[in-house]
Amino acid sequence: MALEQNAGAALDDSTLVARGALPPLSDHACFIFVPIRISSRAKLAEAELTLQDRLTAASRVRSDGVDDKPPDALPWLAASERETLLAEGRQTRIWEPAPMNVGPDLYPHVRRMLGDAATANDTNALCFRLADLPRRLLQGRSLSRRSESEQGPNDKQSRRKLVLLLSASARSRIGARLGGGSPDALELHIEDMQLVVYRTGFGIVVAHVSLRTLDGSLLPPYCLVESVTSLARFNNLAWRHAAGDAPASTAPMSGETPFTFSEIVSSLHACEDIGYSGRRLFTATYAQFSDAPGDAARRHFALQLARHYSDDYRIADSIEGTRTVADFENVLHVISMEGCATIVDLTPPPGLTVPAFLVNFKSVTFERTYLAIMVLAYHEFMALLHFSNDTKFWFGDGDDRFHTWAGQRTTPQRGTKPSKSPAVDREAAFGTLARLRDDILRFRLCYRFSHLSYTTAHNAVYEALRDVWGCARMLTELGQDTAEITAVLDEGIREENARRIRFLGLIGAAGLAYISAEAFVKHMPTLISWDRIATGMPGESLPAWLRLHGAGLKDAGAFAFALAVSALAGWVAWVKTRRPEFRQEGSELQDRAVEEIVLDSLERR
Repeated sequence: MALEQNAGAALDDSTLVARGALPPLSDHACFIFVPIRISSRAKLAEAELTLQDRLTAASRVRSDGVDDKPPDALPWLAASERETLLAEGRQTRIWEPAPMNVGPDLYPHVRRMLGDAATANDTNALCFRLADLPRRLLQGRSLSRRSESEQGPNDKQSRRKLVLLLSASARSRIGARLGGGSPDALELHIEDMQLVVYRTGFGIVVAHVSLRTLDGSLLPPYCLVESVTSLARFNNLAWRHAAGDAPASTAPMSGETPFTFSEIVSSLHACEDIGYSGRRLFTATYAQFSDAPGDAARRHFALQLARHYSDDYRIADSIEGTRTVADFENVLHVISMEGCATIVDLTPPPGLTVPAFLVNFKSVTFERTYLAIMVLAYHEFMALLHFSNDTKFWFGDGDDRFHTWAGQRTTPQRGTKPSKSPAVDREAAFGTLARLRDDILRFRLCYRFSHLSYTTAHNAVYEALRDVWGCARMLTELGQDTAEITAVLDEGIREENARRIRFLGLIGAAGLAYISAEAFVKHMPTLISWDRIATGMPGESLPAWLRLHGAGLKDAGAFAFALAVSALAGWVAWVKTRRPEFRQEGSELQDRAVEEIVLDSLERR
């Protein structure tokens, strides 16, 4: 069944203009970005991760005594292929080192941020590509006779098709757009996957996929909209029999349960998925037409792909939150926070033929330059989002460290000796702030660019991506946060130095007072008859060591007087060098100010 045959007669003219009457697609590609967080460890686990490791983890019984097994680490892997993998004596790597193939229009220092092959000896990123065997499994090819297989759509060993199951509402929208029936599924072909890991601790898995109809007909443009929208959020995938395999080409495989695209990606790495199961994934979609679509239809189609809007949404003409880059009439970039879409038509200029760069735009320009720009900008966005909003970074793992530190720093204990745990929390909080400050400064110096290409169009796309994600605004706020953190750390250093100086000043004041008082007593004229006092003391009732004569009694009196003066001087020095918050006056105003500062800092986070 050719799905596009009834598309022209399905809707009236006004609806076609509003929703966009488009010619058939001649080529397309979709790139799905999955952000991950690299755990702190001495060795990158992804470099050694194997399919057998994941299968072993899936079959291992839980150690807490519960009979339930852990979730399947490879829910997409067919049972027959599991047996083949476990029977093999060798380990099968999931990822293999492979630098990104970056176009020459990007600056050399930018290419180093992408692990470019031309600068492999001095890169700032670790790049991996999905190994051949895992890619083979995801493309439905069998492992039992792999030596006889042929890569590509003519592969005779391809016995399964990975399909994207369409929901009932999606089928109804496709049927309304096409004016007829709708397929229940579309073939999802995973072309490739790439993993890019940065020193910031963040990584990006970029999955390159394409869609096909199960009967081999041309893919209608609106089916691409529904597929991208589904892949970006909620989706169900399943295996079906390939053409020529029994029992039928579109029949579901027995014993196989549906799974999601996120489960596929999560099974291929050992990192932490950023977000949760209901998160929206960023997509970059490329769509190419042999015939030029109308301007309104093309823009509406690009908005649907970029914003993940189906026909259920009536997109306003004045929609905000998107940026359009259109240096050429036949190349349109629509960029939003949810995704971006690049629409290209191959209609040649009047009297000329289609230029070669436009024919190869997807493989030469889009995949080598624009995709690399999106990876850089997306990494910047994820890192800034972590620095700005990640509450785990500020409050620790549930120990409420910041509250303890703030309470001790701004409201010191009066009359009681502070416990050890607040001091430990305070020290740890200062360490956390110092690490945050250093990470922000390193990021600002190494991972933000004013320009990254020799070409105006490339820089315009990069600026548009940073604009829709608010990277410039977040950088400004992070600059203010860095200054405030530095001020807090400097204040802590000043407090520590002042505490040491105060203690030394106390000792110095008491020592000087003692020396002065003792010298004063010893050298002043004798006004007291110490011998008479010594004679009048009841010596018989005192111990032998307390029976002093006149000279000894004089020395003892001088010592006692000097000691009293020293203690008085030390007390005065201690009182006069106290910080204002230790004093009793104005305590209510101080506590009120402390409360406002803490609440304001929490609201800003």
